[in-house]
Amino acid sequence: MDGGVDGMSTTDHSQVLTARGTSAATEYLMADKQAPGLWVVDNGKSDPDEHEQYVVEPDAPACTCPDWEYRSEQLGDDGCKHIRRVRMVRGDLDLGPLLETDERINPILARRLDIDEDNGGGNL
Repeated sequence: MDGGVDGMSTTDHSQVLTARGTSAATEYLMADKQAPGLWVVDNGKSDPDEHEQYVVEPDAPACTCPDWEYRSEQLGDDGCKHIRRVRMVRGDLDLGPLLETDERINPILARRLDIDEDNGGGNL
């Protein structure tokens, strides 16, 4: 098993090839580390009525978003899209399978992970 959080394999594709995994990789989300084990994920929307920030603890896992608040039992350790985005930024989740689809990886995430936009996979 590759290294990862709490024994989670970085080659585990189950968190990436789902609706939440795809959303985590394709939506405009900014993940910023605030302290050890504590991140803030921002949706980057300038409209105050649509702007949202969530506090994420990816190792717990925990998130302040409504999806996690109401569905954490169903989501389990895979987490919401905010938890998954932080795990992607940290390199805990392998985006390779998603690159083989037609999904467009968020350019900010692609640059942060140094994903080659000419890799022949997906539509970066």
